[in-house]
Amino acid sequence: MVNNKENRGINVVETVKETLRNKNDTGKEAANDELPNDGNDLYINGDIAKTIIMPISWRTKGIHYAKNEFFLDVIERVQYLMDFEKGVIRKNLIHGEIVCRCYLSGMPKLKISINKILNRDPQFMSNSSFHQCVSLDSINTIEKDEEKNSDDDAGLQAATDAREIEFIPPDGEFVLCQYELKRHVKDAPMVRLKDFEIKPKLKKFKIQIVTKIQTNFKPTNSTSKLNVRIPLTKVFQEYKIDLSKQIRFKANIGKVVFNLSDDFLLWEIQTMKGHREHSTNKSSQYNSDEDDPNTCASMVAEFPLFNQEEYDRLQEEMKTSMNPPPLRTGPRLEELYRQVHDQQTSHVTPRDKLVNIDFEIPYCTCSGLKVEYLKVEEPQLQYQSFPWVRYKTVSDEEYAYIV
Repeated sequence: MVNNKENRGINVVETVKETLRNKNDTGKEAANDELPNDGNDLYINGDIAKTIIMPISWRTKGIHYAKNEFFLDVIERVQYLMDFEKGVIRKNLIHGEIVCRCYLSGMPKLKISINKILNRDPQFMSNSSFHQCVSLDSINTIEKDEEKNSDDDAGLQAATDAREIEFIPPDGEFVLCQYELKRHVKDAPMVRLKDFEIKPKLKKFKIQIVTKIQTNFKPTNSTSKLNVRIPLTKVFQEYKIDLSKQIRFKANIGKVVFNLSDDFLLWEIQTMKGHREHSTNKSSQYNSDEDDPNTCASMVAEFPLFNQEEYDRLQEEMKTSMNPPPLRTGPRLEELYRQVHDQQTSHVTPRDKLVNIDFEIPYCTCSGLKVEYLKVEEPQLQYQSFPWVRYKTVSDEEYAYIV
């Protein structure tokens, strides 16, 4: 198949020689008689053909980089759903993946040791999948070698050294491993909703929404992004909000944005340090961190309620008064809200009952997964390589509290 192009070239040369020999047969018919019909033949690129027949089909030979680097990112997405009023956790999962970017010359061999494999974590081993470049036999033989050499100290050392992943990586970006872990019910979430309360103050014609959140990871880490989405659809349906008056927000950290069209508050905190709860003397721990914006963030949103008596009184005064009505500056939110929501159906959806938390924590893994070491070996070229390992925990699309 691969040599069909060469065979066709030989046929063309033979046809030209035959034409010069006969001189009279120079038409298309002579050419068609000599040239075979190769319309159904499949021509394969030489590099692709070599890759298919090679034992390592995911990497070609002859790759060269001026600077040899290997980047490994452990990214974990935390999925969490809790009924805040009932205190029932409905979902608590970790969706992790190890993403690599390989810029190495030649045919390098990598050795990676992961603590979950070192400790023979049964949940990780049964709920993980690796790239085709990683031989599953090398992972399965770890347990066999461990059982065989369990009574020998030297054998135990050899088994410990063998608990690593060896593979020849593909060039460019690829996913080395994907895994899914279930967290225990008693495991606290990375960022938890500490308090959420709607406080109507009907005598003062006001309603307050109190929200508090607290982090639960190492104090040495901090979030690079932290946003809280608070729904308002239920509040606007049950209470008559007067948007002609000023809305007040008070937060010990971050800023609050009111989304008029979709009825929610967006509390943008961004950076917040980690915090660990201690099992002893919890009450004193809460009191000490209550006003600390680094570990516990609080926000109060105050909406004015419509006062019918005050409205009627102002209307009567405007009829009898010679003075013009007071000048209003800024956008008229009540008119904008009416324009946006006139054509929309007012019903509470399940999404309107969720307080969503969107966060990103660098240099941290929720599961505790850690790369113990990463080695790059290229016996032929023997170049200096630069391996990099990074960790990041982010919230999944479903990280919310039902309120």
